[in-house]
Amino acid sequence: MDELNDFLRLLKKHTANPPETTQIWRAKRRLASELRRVSNTLCDSEASEADILALAALIGDKADFLQSAQREQATEGAVSPLVPGMETFLDRGPIAGRSNPVSPPASFEIDVDARRVFGEVEFGKAFEGAPGCVHGGFVAAVLDEALGMACIFGGVPAMTAELTTQYLRHTPVETPLKIEAKLDGVEGKKVRTSGRVSCEGVAVVRSTALFIAVGTEKFEALANAQLVESD
Repeated sequence: MDELNDFLRLLKKHTANPPETTQIWRAKRRLASELRRVSNTLCDSEASEADILALAALIGDKADFLQSAQREQATEGAVSPLVPGMETFLDRGPIAGRSNPVSPPASFEIDVDARRVFGEVEFGKAFEGAPGCVHGGFVAAVLDEALGMACIFGGVPAMTAELTTQYLRHTPVETPLKIEAKLDGVEGKKVRTSGRVSCEGVAVVRSTALFIAVGTEKFEALANAQLVESD
């Protein structure tokens, strides 16, 4: 329990005041931010065909360069000492990763005293499903992330086994949203959580989830397998 409390304090400190990253990670965050701008504006752009094709060629050349470059393995600012392989997740993750252009990105804060996870997210046009609405799958993904973080209050790493999502009303794009998640109980390896996404104080989505505790050895095995593949 002392180890878990130390981890929670570390994570709370990191999410409230993220440490400085290496120059390469700062550069990755900048590039990811610009790529998000492209994603959120491309479909509605009225730029000429020539200009769009020129940009596609430029991005394609740079993508080839990035793909050929050696993979960065830096772990400075690691915040997940209990979960091997997750040291850079706050940069590479698809939901909150600042260096991942696919992420909205969402931001999360751990309230150790309240034993809850609080977050914020604003989905750009790239996540639009019905006109003006965030595609429901992306809202569920953000909740899955928050619910997974709530599992840490159970003291063990866990993976999603079942996610039940209730859509109460449409979720607007380009609008600030609040996220909340909590641990409801632990029964052996079963970890139950619940949470919601709200807009202007009104819940738009609610979810409950069952996670299965898998232990750090599972994450370590996955991380080691990935390193072998990259060699």
